[in-house]
Amino acid sequence: MADRIVVLNKGVVAQAGAPMSLYHEPDNEFVATFIGSPKMNVIPVTITRPAAGKVHLNSPIGLSLDLADANGALPQGDAKLGIRPEHLKIAAEGRGPLYSRSRHRRAPRRRDLHDRRFARAADRGAR
Repeated sequence: MADRIVVLNKGVVAQAGAPMSLYHEPDNEFVATFIGSPKMNVIPVTITRPAAGKVHLNSPIGLSLDLADANGALPQGDAKLGIRPEHLKIAAEGRGPLYSRSRHRRAPRRRDLHDRRFARAADRGAR
């Protein structure tokens, strides 16, 4: 594998760097969904900050997460959450590093997925 790669989007450099760097820290949604197979799932979310060092992510598909954000890096408002399928694990309720209670709702229409920001939220210790 190459030491450095360049990902082009319609002839414009989307990101350049080491392959694993692009995989783990994509600069935008295009690179995140281009690198990896299967590709990253992207879920629209709204981020709120209920308390210092904490964020709440809520999605129209019923996903609701409370996460730590010690450095305050995630902005509030509409964003997208990227989840790679290989990082998901099935666990008994309340037994995994993240807990989410999901309700079944209609799948979002394609036009609902075009938010302006792309947020990466990851629990680095849960790998």
